[in-house]
Amino acid sequence: MDVTLVQSPLRRHEPSHPHGESAESDDGRETPDVAILPVKASSGLGIVRAALLLIAESVGSGVLALPGQAAHVGAGWFAAFFLLNIAANLFAGYLLLLVGDNYDCFGKPVGDVVDLADRVCPAARPCVQWIWYGNLVFTLSQYIVVMSNGVHLAGMRTSFPVLSLIPAAVVLALSQLSTLISITQRGLVHLSLIATGIILVLCITVGKSAPPHRDHARGSAFILSLGTALSSISFAFGSQRLLLNVRREMVDAAKASRALYIAVPAFSTIYVIVVVLSGPSPADFLLDDLQRYRQLAGSLLFAHIAVSYTLNLQALASTAIRITDKVSWPVATALATVCCWLIANAVPQFATLASLTGALTSAPLNLAIPAYLYWQHLRVNHHTASAHRFLGPCVLLVLSGAICMAGTSSALIETLQLWRKRS
Repeated sequence: MDVTLVQSPLRRHEPSHPHGESAESDDGRETPDVAILPVKASSGLGIVRAALLLIAESVGSGVLALPGQAAHVGAGWFAAFFLLNIAANLFAGYLLLLVGDNYDCFGKPVGDVVDLADRVCPAARPCVQWIWYGNLVFTLSQYIVVMSNGVHLAGMRTSFPVLSLIPAAVVLALSQLSTLISITQRGLVHLSLIATGIILVLCITVGKSAPPHRDHARGSAFILSLGTALSSISFAFGSQRLLLNVRREMVDAAKASRALYIAVPAFSTIYVIVVVLSGPSPADFLLDDLQRYRQLAGSLLFAHIAVSYTLNLQALASTAIRITDKVSWPVATALATVCCWLIANAVPQFATLASLTGALTSAPLNLAIPAYLYWQHLRVNHHTASAHRFLGPCVLLVLSGAICMAGTSSALIETLQLWRKRS
């Protein structure tokens, strides 16, 4: 790749001095640190294609659970949580890209959030790494659950372990496309978005329109519903998970923020339309309301989630290979798929798995980690932590902690209640 030498006042991944000070030339004068940054690539993702990737990855199965959560807690609470998540995710994405732009070095852009943590604060890398891995693994496991439901809707009747083998095998084959560009070039992102649109239209137009079959929760049940709704919304807003991965494959990485500012309002609008048009009494999982065209909806759901699964599995496998440097791509994707299949069979309940994923990993990954890395970036480069630089990230950390505690508690309590009913 062609490179150009540019001056930068900020310390990069490999500073010229151990403490980030300017180096001295032979004649005693100070010279600023420099970093080798890549020139615009001749091929790669443009702004629109990058935004489509972010939309396809975010509008996964989570959108099918949002109408049910809105019905549980009421429109007012749901709207408040929803607007809060939009603002928080846009700001957190801005911080993540801001830090990433300052740590591209030596012709090698930041690969993902784990790579960025290693460049900004190596001591934080293990924690960031496990949160990121955990989010990807739980998300992929949840995708296997949803694809298995799609196979069931398409007409196959057998046990869940056998059902789940089918999507696991399909996505393992699909994941051998080892780059995000290869997916967009084959039109799979467009296929995924079209499939999603058809599913949502079917659910809204031909789903059953029964009178409200639930009352709003009250007392302790209402508090549990609030926690579950908050973590489910956090799970649906997963734009930070692959943001740096998409940025890495863009023609101009500096324009990644434009793709983010297109993607978040776009899939937020999709969520609002689905929730409003689903009526006052949707099922907890929207496809459960569908009485006709179940086989078509199941097949389309399978196709859509397969693409989302492939996007996330690529990120997981590429990071594992970069860290270990001893595992081939087929082996890495196979091991990850087997692990996710086992988790899917251990917790085959969509709502519970989505809530746990949102509370335990999505909130820290989407909100807390960008705020922390931004603070570390300021510290490393000796910037003064003024009020406007401190307050915003602090709000992200508080919100992340609230979602993590409320969502995890609600999901665990609801899981115990479900086990008691079954026993």
